[in-house]
Amino acid sequence: MPGPEQAEFLFVYGTLKRGLDNPWSRRLWSEGQMVGEATVSGRLYSLGGYPGLKDPTGRQAERVHGEVARLPEGRALLDDLDAYEGDEYKRVVRIATLPDGEQISVWVYMYQPEVTEKQRIVSGYFAFGQ
Repeated sequence: MPGPEQAEFLFVYGTLKRGLDNPWSRRLWSEGQMVGEATVSGRLYSLGGYPGLKDPTGRQAERVHGEVARLPEGRALLDDLDAYEGDEYKRVVRIATLPDGEQISVWVYMYQPEVTEKQRIVSGYFAFGQ
């Protein structure tokens, strides 16, 4: 699998998902290409108007649901998305699982600040208004 500097896919689970009235989402999907729905291992938390993904804790693997985009060549889009996500998020490489079971290396934005279990979205799906 490609190393972090070579990941060509981005897993999104919140404000960057397709069809949202968000200039960054529109840019991602106009420059990138939809690969499909997917899941990554982790825990999802509601942060008000947007979600945060954290690495899983404990022994039981939990799945977070989202979408995978194939990124355009070059770093301009990723650099701009890094600025959009800000210091609260760190872009890291993880493994995403597509519905057919195929696993691919993806970039994903992981939430850095502390969260509480009251904020946890047990289903792994973020819907606006949570």
